[in-house]
Amino acid sequence: ILAESGDAVAHLGSVADYIDVDQLHERAVDAALGDLIQYVVVRTHEDAEAGLAFARARAAGRVGFLIAGDSPADVIRALVADVHMAASREEAKAIAFQTGRTVATPDGEVFRGANRVEGGQRGEARSILATKREIKELRERAEAEEAALGRLREEAGNLDVAIAAAESAIASLQGELHRQEKAIVGFDLQLTGAGDAAERVARKQDQIAVERRSAEEELRAQEQREEEARQS
Repeated sequence: ILAESGDAVAHLGSVADYIDVDQLHERAVDAALGDLIQYVVVRTHEDAEAGLAFARARAAGRVGFLIAGDSPADVIRALVADVHMAASREEAKAIAFQTGRTVATPDGEVFRGANRVEGGQRGEARSILATKREIKELRERAEAEEAALGRLREEAGNLDVAIAAAESAIASLQGELHRQEKAIVGFDLQLTGAGDAAERVARKQDQIAVERRSAEEELRAQEQREEEARQS
């Protein structure tokens, strides 16, 4: 009915949807409420009749309805107000005998007054409340993981921006490096040219020095000949 009735049955969920209990008392509450915990909550008897018709049409087996009007939480609270939680079987038995109330233990044993005792487990592997808690925990974990995934996506986006900026900076540096390399090649050419010019100048200087020495030697020889000519 909850999953498939759609608009055919106006319902407010199940009784289990309105109950929150710590894990320690899940079995006790589930056992104390019995089939009531699976009842479908509706506002009116007409809604319950529609639900029963839906179940009969689909051979869905027995189903229970809780007529809650517009205050389902208050109605459910009143139904469970007479249920007492005891720490042990002995305490539960004593309270049930003395008060006639329904008393449940953490192990799921239930004393209903002085003459009814229930125990064991349902056929399901887990109780409805345990399944509800696990679903809630899974949803909370999924939300936390989704939030963590969102943070990781944001960090990845920031890293992409940083990488793009780094790549741009690297490209700029590579361009500057290329310009510097071209300048170095130009300077090398200028240095080579300057070395060649210096070498030519040095050779010219050597040539001039040789020619100068030759001229000086020729001048001294000429002066010596003239001196010898005067003496003779």
